[in-house]
Amino acid sequence: MFNLKKRMLDLLSGGAPCQAFSYAGKRLGLEDARGTLFYHYAVFLQKLQPKTFLFEKMATAIPPALDGGLRLHKA
Repeated sequence: MFNLKKRMLDLLSGGAPCQAFSYAGKRLGLEDARGTLFYHYAVFLQKLQPKTFLFEKMATAIPPALDGGLRLHKA
């Protein structure tokens, strides 16, 4: 993929569009096509296997009980 071998990429960074999960939107989640774009990120992650990855998510995209505590809080 992209002429990159596995583990050649230092960092893969991305995130899902917020409209599908936002309080300001209709909150359709996976019912909104934009809400499924994170699956494409997962494919890139699996195929490229970067040394590090960063995935930004909306606070409303995954309930706190399911995110494994990987949520940053303001100090």
